[in-house]
Order: sequence, then C-alpha cells, then structure tokens
Amino acid sequence: MHYTLNAPYIVHETIDGETIVMNLKNGFYYSFTGIGPAIWELIMAGASHDQIRTIMSQSFGSLMPDFEEVLNSFITELKTNEIILESQEPLFTHTDAGLKSLASSDLFAPETAKPPVFHRYTDMQDVLLLDPIHDVDEKGWPEPKTPRK
Repeated sequence: MHYTLNAPYIVHETIDGETIVMNLKNGFYYSFTGIGPAIWELIMAGASHDQIRTIMSQSFGSLMPDFEEVLNSFITELKTNEIILESQEPLFTHTDAGLKSLASSDLFAPETAKPPVFHRYTDMQDVLLLDPIHDVDEKGWPEPKTPRK
C-alpha cells in the first residue's frame, strides 16, 4: 500500500522540523511536529506502508515502543482530513538508497522521537477558499465582493 497527495488541493512545506499543509479544497490548514514530518517525507518520497514502518522502526523503535500505533494513527489522521489518499502506486519512484539517505536527515534524529502533534486550523478558511479572480471586489485579493442587496 502506498499513499498519494489529494492533488491538486494540497500544498505543503517542511521547515525546521514542522510540516505545514494547506488543503485548498476545504480551506483548512494543518501543522505537525514530532515524528510526523519524518513520516510525511517518507510518504512524499513514495515509500510503501511497509517501508515506512521498517524505516520508522529502525529510527525510533527503541525510543518509542508504540511507534507502530502512532504511525497508523497519524496516517489515519492524514486520510481522514483528505490530505493523502491510499494508492496502489507510489507518488514518486524511489530507490532504497534514496530512502536510506532520507532516513539519515535531521527529521529522523533521536530528539524528534515524539508522537506527532497534529493541529488543524480553520481560521483562514474564508481566505483560502476565496477565488482570487471571480470572488473579489475592485481592491483585489483578499477582499471579497460585497454582497448586493
């Protein structure tokens, strides 16, 4: 089993051990820390579920005995929020060497061995769902049209 982005609706970036994800379909944005960004990067690299579990076990198994439950819970959260979808094919073609190289990055350092903290934000929904061409007034984005009476 592989995972793929819910394209073209998902925009994401990982910065300083935190991943930010915007869902342009529902207007929510998310952030996650702990081992969440490491799992995310493996998903983005096209790793299968079994490969993710193996790499996470090698990286965090001794530091986080319940990592498999944490992994499954985190992936369920991503699927429930329509950030990723299950797929029979990988998002990207990868090599085992490429995955091993990724697993040596700072995201897999022992200090990140904490369950992911998954935040969902709805405060920007109106702006993120605003059509910048059709739903704005003369001032332009992000000023919505004033409803006519």
